[in-house]
Amino acid sequence: MRSRQRWSFARLIAMVLVLFSLPLCSVAPDALAQTVTTTLEFDTTNGRYPQLQTLTQGRDGNIIGVVSGDGPGGYGYVYRERPGTGVVNTLYNFGYLSGYGAEGSVTLARDGNYYGTVSAGGTYNFGNLFRLSPSGVFTSLHDFSNGADGAQPIAAPIEASDGNLYGTTSGGNTTSATVYKYTAGGVFSVIYTFTDSSFITSPVLEGSDGSLYLIDGGGQYPCGAILKMTKAPALSDNCSKATMGLSMAPHAMGANIILGLHTGSISPPSSKPCCTISVPPRMTAITRMEA
Repeated sequence: MRSRQRWSFARLIAMVLVLFSLPLCSVAPDALAQTVTTTLEFDTTNGRYPQLQTLTQGRDGNIIGVVSGDGPGGYGYVYRERPGTGVVNTLYNFGYLSGYGAEGSVTLARDGNYYGTVSAGGTYNFGNLFRLSPSGVFTSLHDFSNGADGAQPIAAPIEASDGNLYGTTSGGNTTSATVYKYTAGGVFSVIYTFTDSSFITSPVLEGSDGSLYLIDGGGQYPCGAILKMTKAPALSDNCSKATMGLSMAPHAMGANIILGLHTGSISPPSSKPCCTISVPPRMTAITRMEA
């Protein structure tokens, strides 16, 4: 019995010694922190002012970024970095004629190209919407004129679930901010024009409900607002002008406005809707910021 007690006591001493010989399980808080490594420093020779942009990762795994000032051409540029290496290649140099003042990032679309905006330069000196191929081929898709189409876009457009690009202009000296659409077929249109002191610099977000959401930096108070906007369906033309009937007054039918009806130009006469166009998109302030 006594030998058994001595054996148990010896085992207890051995376990205590083993525990004290093990490293402590507690870890200093700093040891749990994430590691931050600077892979690229901007020094005006390779550009400056990248802080307003977000990064985009291309299909090839490379990081695509934008700087709005200086760089090789003096007007900012789009660069491509191999992840984590700091090795940067110039994808495209902005210029006065092609546009400059890129204050937003670029969007990678389904077609593999990058889409973005510049806020100055271009044909009318009010910026443009552009497409940039992965190999660096630049195409201006629309030059903003400071007219009904708006001026000085800040954020890059988004590609929505319908395949179209949606973006905003901040407004110029004599024009209001706008929301525009650029279709996959290359058609530009303004789908909403602000009539108050709205100042739009944020990108558009498409919600799960299919609506567009954006932030207004001005608005009613003006301390800003969160806005919700419906997307307008495309014009539906299911008959030619030659077959439009005698009744040309607009008729409401559901969410659409019927512009024409077959009343006698076809045989037999029919009340089938001829040409329809959707009601204008609606903009609703869902949150307003007050001072």
